[in-house]
Amino acid sequence: MPHNSYLLISIVTIACMTGCTQTSYQDYPEHWSPIDQTVSDSCIQLAGVYPAVSMDDAMQCRQIQHRNWSHWIRDFYDSCFFLPDAMMPGDDYLPPTNSVTDQIIVEQDADSITINYVDKVGHYMRLPLQRGEDYSCEGNAIRLITDESDRAESDDSDQLRAHDSRSFYRTHDGSLILEEYGSHARTIMLPPFLVNMRTRVWARWPVLPETVSDDLVALKSQFLQPAVEAVERGDMDAAYRLLEDYLGSEDKGFRDLSLEFLREHPQWEPAAFGTFSIKSLQETLAVHGERAKAIEHARLQIYKTVATEAEYRQARENFEKVFPD
Repeated sequence: MPHNSYLLISIVTIACMTGCTQTSYQDYPEHWSPIDQTVSDSCIQLAGVYPAVSMDDAMQCRQIQHRNWSHWIRDFYDSCFFLPDAMMPGDDYLPPTNSVTDQIIVEQDADSITINYVDKVGHYMRLPLQRGEDYSCEGNAIRLITDESDRAESDDSDQLRAHDSRSFYRTHDGSLILEEYGSHARTIMLPPFLVNMRTRVWARWPVLPETVSDDLVALKSQFLQPAVEAVERGDMDAAYRLLEDYLGSEDKGFRDLSLEFLREHPQWEPAAFGTFSIKSLQETLAVHGERAKAIEHARLQIYKTVATEAEYRQARENFEKVFPD
């Protein structure tokens, strides 16, 4: 087949796929609460407590597949998403991951989203996402930043994949909605034939009330367990470092629990101060290189909220010696 013809088919393929991805809310389940289409200059708010796995009555979520330029009966089948997996930027569909807990806690501030969860082996995890790096805020949606296109060639075909995307919305009843869209096209060379398949997945996580599990405080306390274990083995340095994310959290419940933890374990003070010694800061620099200054600056801002004025002043002086302007 002439090279020019092959190129033409590829261009037409991409153009068709680009045009087909502009329509949103297609195949959205009619019995779900409507998506809130209010456009905002800031990010929509995802903070809240959700089930670990997406839900839809008897089905956990619904995936719809259909092919362009054909009239096949749509194929419906069950699918489900573990919320932290769904929020991890990437191109590939991630199967559900078993979790020890049934709830996921999502925190959010102006420039970041953090997902608190327990993985399948019982580790308490925090998945941080940064605005501009991992996601963007667009109108009434938060979109994960992923690679937009992929291309793989073989002897008899050229496969193109473009405009894979994951978008999160809120509904009128507060539920968190995921729309995962993928458009896959293959140009078969002998004879020339264009196959274009689109896949759209809708998943829903209803927001849970503040009284989830009858005790939201108990639920959040579970995420401080690694710090508790560090205290039990006498490692207050690790205990304080494990607690820092929660001390700096936008979630008041996490902050209050962290401050209570510090009150109950006063030995944290010399350990925390020690993490800002010149030696400790130099170790961070050796390990993290250019990122070290930003890491330790963020830690310093958290430390300022719990340290005495003298302790903070000395910690800042050490910081400035290791990371001069």
